[in-house]
Amino acid sequence: MTAVEQKFGVHDYRDAMEELLGLKQTSSVEDYALAFENLQFEISMHNDGFDDTFFVSQFVKGLRTDIGTGVLAHIPKTVDEAILLAKQQQQVLDKGKQHWSESSTQSRVQPSTQKYEGKTGGQQSSLWKERQTLNYKKANNLCYYCGDKFDRAHVAVCTQRPKAEANAMVVNDLDTSLTNEVIVGTP
Repeated sequence: MTAVEQKFGVHDYRDAMEELLGLKQTSSVEDYALAFENLQFEISMHNDGFDDTFFVSQFVKGLRTDIGTGVLAHIPKTVDEAILLAKQQQQVLDKGKQHWSESSTQSRVQPSTQKYEGKTGGQQSSLWKERQTLNYKKANNLCYYCGDKFDRAHVAVCTQRPKAEANAMVVNDLDTSLTNEVIVGTP
């Protein structure tokens, strides 16, 4: 059996190794994993000297970049773990693409209403209007409060401008100033 294996098996091993090293994901993770596992089995039949680290790194290397980076972040120890992570990563990406395509379809259906609502409705538009009004008044030298022409004398006569308030303090017996006599306690 060894003579037959040496005669015919050497080329199979070499071909399988070349194919494994050049294997890239071109479709689903399931298809890629199946092809990878077949090559891994074939290589392991001829040479059992390769460990999980070699096969895991080759598996991740052949994945699409967007899937491979997610798998690599989890540092899988076995090929089976890497395959599971790759399938999960593909599901996450597929859901993201599906969500993105649904939202872009909705935005294509009603683009004018979304723009209209964004500028005129809600709290955002209220702040936008206030900012526009303040910028207009500033550019035209108008009072921010009443809209009349602004000059230094206008501050005193503007009826809309908030007035400064004076607060009175009530003084009681406890509000005495501290003197040496109070501190030391001598009368």
